Amino acid sequence: PDATAGTAGTSVTANAGSLADWLAQGAILLDVRSAAEFEQGHPEGAVSLPADQIDREAISFDPSVTLILYGDSQAVSDAAARLSALGYTHILSADLLTDDTE
Repeated sequence: PDATAGTAGTSVTANAGSLADWLAQGAILLDVRSAAEFEQGHPEGAVSLPADQIDREAISFDPSVTLILYGDSQAVSDAAARLSALGYTHILSADLLTDDTE
């Protein structure tokens, strides 16, 4: 996978690669939907972190790690903005990746 910095500090490319590739390289898959939606089903290996609960105290990921956001477009957008404001610069939307984890 190859990511380049975007305008808001997020990392996105047109050819972002596969979810499995990113996860194999240490990326973290964050499910940014509500806790109730997470409990109803989520991608294997995903960590629940609802977009409206992202703040400095809620997360302790290394800022250099790639975060892959999973959820509806509004939740992903909100989460990306909050994470970017906290100094995270390698942020991808799961929608941009191919899913070959099955």
